[in-house]
Amino acid sequence: PRQIVVGGRPPMSADDIASITTMQLFVGGLVRHSAGPELTAQEQALVELLGAVGSVTIKVIPLKGFGFATFTEVDHVKAAITQFNSTTFQGQRLSLSPAKGQ
Repeated sequence: PRQIVVGGRPPMSADDIASITTMQLFVGGLVRHSAGPELTAQEQALVELLGAVGSVTIKVIPLKGFGFATFTEVDHVKAAITQFNSTTFQGQRLSLSPAKGQ
C-alpha cells in the first residue's frame, strides 16, 4: 500500500516516538490569528485538547500558524504525538513533532 505524506513529512515511526527526549512539542497546522481574543481562545482550546495527556502550557505565535506546547514529562510529548498528530483542530490538520533545538 502507498503511504500518504501529510504536510511534507512522513509520519513518525514508533521507534522515532520512543526516542524523543524533549518536553517541548512543535504544533503546526494552526489557523493564523493575530494577537487578541482569537489567539487566546486558540491557545486555551489547545490546552484542553493536548492537556488530555498531561499538564501542558501553550504558546501560539501570532500570524504564523504554529506554536509550541511544553509538557511536564517526556512521556506526555510522546502520547500527544501518538494521539493527536494529524487530528483536525479548528478545521485544520495538526502537525505535531518534537521541537528542534531543545
